[in-house]
Amino acid sequence: MELDDLRRQWQTQPADQPATPLTSQNLNAMLAHESTNPIHQMTTAAKRDLRLLAVVMVLNVTNFINLSKGNYLADGGPLLLVIFGVMLVFTVWYMVARLHLLKRMQQQTPDAGLALQLREQTRQLVQLFRLHRRVGYLFAVVLVLGVGFVLRHRFVSNPFTDSVDWQRTGLAALGAVALGLVMLWSEAREQRRYGPHLTRLQDALRELRD
Repeated sequence: MELDDLRRQWQTQPADQPATPLTSQNLNAMLAHESTNPIHQMTTAAKRDLRLLAVVMVLNVTNFINLSKGNYLADGGPLLLVIFGVMLVFTVWYMVARLHLLKRMQQQTPDAGLALQLREQTRQLVQLFRLHRRVGYLFAVVLVLGVGFVLRHRFVSNPFTDSVDWQRTGLAALGAVALGLVMLWSEAREQRRYGPHLTRLQDALRELRD
């Protein structure tokens, strides 16, 4: 039975009958079926994201190798390689840590302490989402500054007069804006895929606590 149906039945009970609170048994019933289990829904999304990450990693590594061969990053290649490597390692760690935590939540044994365990694990999951968002924007800023530093000589058409090549500068600015839009799209996508399920689980745990 859906949690929303349980809540509506509880709220619409006659006044002369004692209200039946949302109990741990109701929570166990919600988690017993894939269609009503928000943890299962988030775990499925996390597995898909991890598979997508593997494809994105291959594409990014290929692009970086092509840029290196094209001598675009000859002056500051090591700096960008470090930034790129740290970003890649963090992303892989985040994806694996998120999936591992969701699997732990899904494998909890239904008992009297289930709600307490899930409440703590849900808090950890929220912290993980927040860390990913903050570090993602930090990496984006560092990447833009790093690329700008490495390719700064390409934005100057005449090394003697230091005249700015506005065409290349404009393209670089558009690239930075595009990166920002990608970050916003990624955050909105994550919110759309995980937000409703996480909110539903938090509401159920909050109602049990109250």
